[in-house]
Amino acid sequence: MLYFLSMSMYPRFLIGFNEEGESIPVSVRIGQAVDVVGQAGKPRTIAGFQSFSLPARLGTTERAELATEQYISYSHVLEGFVIFRKNEGWEKENDQ
Repeated sequence: MLYFLSMSMYPRFLIGFNEEGESIPVSVRIGQAVDVVGQAGKPRTIAGFQSFSLPARLGTTERAELATEQYISYSHVLEGFVIFRKNEGWEKENDQ
């Protein structure tokens, strides 16, 4: 039975790829997950976060969100393997 349990245990991770399948270093914030159901506006979904560059490991009660708007995720949930694309308007916003 112990062998079956050990096969089911694996760490949660977050690895980012671009559209060509190459690994890219995306900046993310990882922190404790906060329940934001029914809150008005755009509340933070994490608390007590630290900034990391991908790849990163997530704890059991942690959640990740993008630190900048430089990349746009194809997935709504940032966990496992995630494909990102470059935000075309990001450089124009930072130049102003």
